[in-house]
Amino acid sequence: MGSGPRPPVRNPRRHGQKLTIDLTATVATTQAIQVVEGVDPALVFRIRTASRLTLEQWQSRGLELLSEGGDWDYVVLSPGDGTPRIAAELARYAAAPDREKAKATLSSFFGLIEAIEPYGPEDRLADDVAKALDGQPGPVDILIWAAPDATEANKRIGQVTAAIQAQNGNITATDPRARSPVIRAVIDGSAARLLASIPVIELMRPPVLPFVDPADWRDIRVNELESEHRNGVPIGVLDDAIAAGHPLLGTLVSASRSFPAGHAWQQPGPHGTMVAGLALYGDLETPLRDHQPFNSAGSVVQGRVIEPRPTQPHLHQFPQEQPEHLTVEEAIVALNDDHDVRVFVLCVTEVDPYSGPRVSLLTERLDDLIRERDLIVVIPTGNHGTDRTTAQMSNGAHVLHDYPDYVLDETGRVSEPATAALAVTVGSIARSAGPANLAGVTHIGHIAVAPVDGLSPFSRSGPGAHKGMKPELVHYGGNLVLRPDGGVASPESGTGVVSLALDADGRMFGVGSGTSYAAPRVARIAADVLDAYPDASGNLVRALIGLSASVPEPIKAAFDKDVCRVAGHGLPVSSGASVSTGLRTVLMGEYTMDTDTVAIHPVPIPTAFQSVTAARSIRIALAFDPPVRRTRREYLAGEMKFDLLRASTLDQVQSWYRNQGAGIAAKLPGQRQRPKLEPGREASANSTLIVRGVRRQQAFDPHDGDTYYLAVTHSSRPWASHGEQSYAVAVALEEEERQDVDLYAELQQRVRPRIRVRPG
Repeated sequence: MGSGPRPPVRNPRRHGQKLTIDLTATVATTQAIQVVEGVDPALVFRIRTASRLTLEQWQSRGLELLSEGGDWDYVVLSPGDGTPRIAAELARYAAAPDREKAKATLSSFFGLIEAIEPYGPEDRLADDVAKALDGQPGPVDILIWAAPDATEANKRIGQVTAAIQAQNGNITATDPRARSPVIRAVIDGSAARLLASIPVIELMRPPVLPFVDPADWRDIRVNELESEHRNGVPIGVLDDAIAAGHPLLGTLVSASRSFPAGHAWQQPGPHGTMVAGLALYGDLETPLRDHQPFNSAGSVVQGRVIEPRPTQPHLHQFPQEQPEHLTVEEAIVALNDDHDVRVFVLCVTEVDPYSGPRVSLLTERLDDLIRERDLIVVIPTGNHGTDRTTAQMSNGAHVLHDYPDYVLDETGRVSEPATAALAVTVGSIARSAGPANLAGVTHIGHIAVAPVDGLSPFSRSGPGAHKGMKPELVHYGGNLVLRPDGGVASPESGTGVVSLALDADGRMFGVGSGTSYAAPRVARIAADVLDAYPDASGNLVRALIGLSASVPEPIKAAFDKDVCRVAGHGLPVSSGASVSTGLRTVLMGEYTMDTDTVAIHPVPIPTAFQSVTAARSIRIALAFDPPVRRTRREYLAGEMKFDLLRASTLDQVQSWYRNQGAGIAAKLPGQRQRPKLEPGREASANSTLIVRGVRRQQAFDPHDGDTYYLAVTHSSRPWASHGEQSYAVAVALEEEERQDVDLYAELQQRVRPRIRVRPG
């Protein structure tokens, strides 16, 4: 067994004296706060450490661990309002000799502590919340620190309840569960400020509201619908049948086909209609919330390839007459040939995670079709199964209490055909963390698992086949909610995705959660890009979508170095994928190169981009479509990489890379001339969509020159034949702070062709 984390090198006496000052100030600050009558006194403070400390280490110091943050930010409680027991132990630690590395009592504990800080009223109550309650008393959710058992939870609830009643507050609901005690009360600002001094309260906030109130769509009628439509390219929806006669579909379903012909189909479920609605409109929730017209584009072509299972109608299956890869191939070929469809969304995946080593026939055939026919196919990651009764994931983890760790478990890996290397695979994030029933009523005991813009608990993670990046993107697909009885609420109207449906009651909108509802939103973006650039290749469409994406902050905070495994390049934005502006200008191009060579692309850098200190970024996306073979160790026929070069001449870049494509490890320059791009190369190795970049707060050095160079390298696999490889590159130069520049105008005059470099 290991001995635990090693403390940083310290001078225990000086470090102990510094911590003693911290602790003394924290105790004094906390003791100065008004003690609420009837509430047990206690000191709550925050301790920041260099690495993990165990529950036992806190308990042995007489402290109750209340909360543990991702950056070793702990909140602890010391009973009573007197000097904490650790003060005497800290004094013993600080009594060590005055030198570094001196032996000291309890150095394995105090040596890891960086700082001790108060946890006070300002941590429990935001000032704007209190001010809002000054004018009119309102509802507040009062979160109480998780308790070690039900007895302690009830004790804490009782004390807070008494304090609320003493301030003439009105308690409307209570959730007494020890792991998540909450009180909902209607109080005014003065009561809120007093309650903020109670040690056992973690946080006071207004009730979390849904992104769109179910009342805004539950009973909406046809005469209340207003929509606007623009022409665009068709999207092939390979799914269950789409409901006929929906007023927001109408003629927008330009054709309906079923595959294979002659199959006796089951009655359709709502899945295909919801997917089609999101493919056409992209977003129905914002117009519903804001009471604005719905905006659709293009059309959908239905390709029915799945149906509800007879004994499990919530699940789907392909027709049984032939293998599913033949059914999907037949549908894609027919819709591409007969209806000119180039953008497809296929929202059906296997139940089990991909386990390798070879991909399925369906996955391989999708990659072949994408390459042969120059298509864009969007697929969800599949859903990580959850037992709705026990709230357990397939690996036994608890959907709420173990979130988000289980997302990275092998049982949560993407499902086929989401491993398709040339397809765009999409994971799910939550748009709402506000539970509500169909009537729009929130239940205090219902707890959303993911925060807003956090990863949906059912979303699957990478890597894909052969360690490729999967998913490449994420979009809004819903959330899960835990009920007071410990089960998962289903359906859940406040946190789910709203799309088109026709139910038995004539309701025109439905709600659901799943990665199937994230994928069609990305298909909508792909169709928008193709509409803006009708001659664009599938590679260029993928590159532009990837370039528009960014990872939401809650996912960065939750997953840190594993961000690419769960979110890929992030959440794409349609306008960012298809429009250049003066502040964000995209250079793009489509090319072919001989395999095992290097191509060099000049990248002009505007003068305005170099001269002033302000946040700005350069991001580069590359997409390519190599042949694939499921029976080979390396699934892809080739790999592509790129570097960005600055402060260099063209002759220098040519000399550095002349032998790179031939597989010779020539020495390349360091970060001065070859800046570090994020994420690192390994994040997108074995992937066909690569997005990397550099962001600076200070000016880009004018001495780096007004032209950088992008060196694109191709390396073939042993089984591949030599020839040419098609690819697309898109480079975005973006000003993030200044508004008085026009990058687009300057760059219009400076675009130059790429230069090929062949092996020497």
